[in-house]
Order: sequence, then structure tokens, then C-alpha cells
Amino acid sequence: MEELQNFGVAMLESHSPLDMPWREGPTGNVLAPSNAGGVLLKTAMELGLNRKSYWNTPIVSPRFEGRGTGDAVPREEQFNEYTTEAAKWLGRIMEISPQQVDHAMASVAGPAMRDMLLAGQSLDELFTERKFQGPSDWPILGRVFQRGGKLGSRPRPIDKLYDRYQYSIMRQGSTENPETPQERSERLLLQDATKAMSIMFHIRSMTKDEKKRRLITKRAVELADKATDNIRSMYLDREPFMMERTLVERERDTMLMNRAYLEGDIEEAEEIRKKLFKQKEAARNLLMRGLPGLENASIEKVRDGLRRYRRAKGIYSQ
Repeated sequence: MEELQNFGVAMLESHSPLDMPWREGPTGNVLAPSNAGGVLLKTAMELGLNRKSYWNTPIVSPRFEGRGTGDAVPREEQFNEYTTEAAKWLGRIMEISPQQVDHAMASVAGPAMRDMLLAGQSLDELFTERKFQGPSDWPILGRVFQRGGKLGSRPRPIDKLYDRYQYSIMRQGSTENPETPQERSERLLLQDATKAMSIMFHIRSMTKDEKKRRLITKRAVELADKATDNIRSMYLDREPFMMERTLVERERDTMLMNRAYLEGDIEEAEEIRKKLFKQKEAARNLLMRGLPGLENASIEKVRDGLRRYRRAKGIYSQ
């Protein structure tokens, strides 16, 4: 009976001219945008649910979202390297997410509206190397090509891992089914992995070269796949993801320092430089001391000592 019901639902979804107001989620069917009420209502639902109905991907990147209902960064700063300047400007004035502005304009006025905004930003920006590094950068015609090359700008494995992390946070807050030690280990691993990926995307947004941006995306996908395999195998080893998070944080801070120097913000640049120097000095001192005596230490203390030693080695060799 259940199989027949599922078959009927599948036939209804595939043959109906209307989008069904549900989609499959981590714990079953969840509310989804529908075109039954017209374009405006569908767009409003997409914005409210933070979901693009066609691609089933987030509108606002998960890296901008905080725990619960809060935001990790201010709404007006929620943009990436593909966001239009017009959306950023409106976002600053109205204190809303520029990524939501771009999506609303493209949904209501059509994708060509976004292309016209990109083409009209300024002539000097239109003809820079960054704008035409790939077919997807061409105005209007670029719409038929995928941004970010074969992998795209936000591949599916990354979105799935963010969804899994959000589910683990929701599961943590349950009073009827308290979080188990294994579920806690999984949540902490996902926290490290998603944080590392968020920093990678921040680095990508500061990178002008298209080939380098695609390599960063590939690196993030590999990390997402590695985290998924780690959880699936029940190994739940956080160390590789903690290490990756530490290294990309230093990579990001180095880029921010260099940018501050170029923009003439010497005070900000020096503050970041001192922070990076202190981290490296602390790592060097730990490596010189070597591992502490672990003869009678607990297994957890031994693991923590080895973890800190490897982390220091990674920082110092960077």
C-alpha cells in the first residue's frame, strides 16, 4: 500500500503543471516553494525558506548562517564574487542580503535583468580580466554556461554537508531524544568541516583568477566528500578537519593582511601580521619542546598531545 502511495505521489509530481509544495528533506518531506500562487508568491516562499525551487539549493550561502535563527555575518555583507553591485548597494541601504536581492530580481524580472545589471556596473569592470575569464562571464549568452566550470560555484556535496550540519544542530536541541556521544562527535566533526569550507569560500571570493577559484571549489568538494565518508564509516575522526580549518584560517588571514597593506590600512595589516607571527612562534616553541611525558597519561590526553603537536607542525611548515 505504501509503495502504491509513493508511486501515485511520484506520478502526480511528474505530470502536474504545478510545483508540489513539499520536497524530500533529511527527516522526510518538508515545505517547499510552489508556483500555484504565481511568481511573486513563489519567490516570497523561496526567500522565506531560503531555497531555490529549481535547483533545490540555498539562496543565501550556508556559510553566512549562524546557529539557530541568527546570522553569522550581517545581512548586508552576505554576498560572494558573483553578486551584482546593484544588489550589494540595495543590501547596504535596506540591510538585507544581496544574495536575496539578486535572486528576487532574477525570479521576478528574469535572468536577463541580472545580466543587464552586470553589464552596466561600469565599463572598466566589464572589460577587466576577471569578468571574461570564462564563457559564463559573457553578458546574456553566458547564461547557458555553468558558473565555476564543471563543478559549479556551489556543488551538491557541499550543500548536503551543510544540510547535515544544520540537522545535527536541530537534533542537539531535542529534549525528548537527547544527543548521544556518537551524535555529538558527528556534530563536532561537521562543525569543523563546514567552518573550513566557509573559510575556503571566503578565500575564493577574494581570489580573482578563475582557475584558482575552481581549484578552491574542488578542494572544498574533496573535504565535503571526506567528511561524509568519515561519518558513513563511523570513524568520526575530527583531526583532519581541525587541521584543515587551522590552515585555511591562516591562509585567509594572510590574504586579508596583504589586502589591508594594498589598501593603505597599515594598522589593520600590522594587527593581523602580529597575530600570525604569534601563532607561528607558539608553534615553533611547542615543536622545540617536543611531546610532553605521556607515560602515565590517559588515552584522551595522549591524543590531545599528539593533536596539538601535529597542529603546530602544520602551522610552522605553512
